[in-house]
Amino acid sequence: MTRAPHKRCKLTLGILLFLASQLFATAHASEFGTAAHEHSGYACLALSVDDHDGLAPAADLCTPALRPGTSTTLLMPVPKPTDAGAAVRPPATGPPSI
Repeated sequence: MTRAPHKRCKLTLGILLFLASQLFATAHASEFGTAAHEHSGYACLALSVDDHDGLAPAADLCTPALRPGTSTTLLMPVPKPTDAGAAVRPPATGPPSI
């Protein structure tokens, strides 16, 4: 099964736009780094991921307290005994008998 040409073109265009945006972001990060800078008089809001100012240290983060769990016994339904005296007929597989 082949894809329609316009779908293939859209996919290729999407991949190219994604790669171009990644290239632009990498070039911007390598040029300015994490230093404060401006573009046309406006402060750039693109921040690097490795800038940890304002984050709480890992030691101050809450760690989950692990406690031993308690197990409760579930009541299982008691199966009803089958009526052994009832006649069981096989299902009808052929034409009805007259």
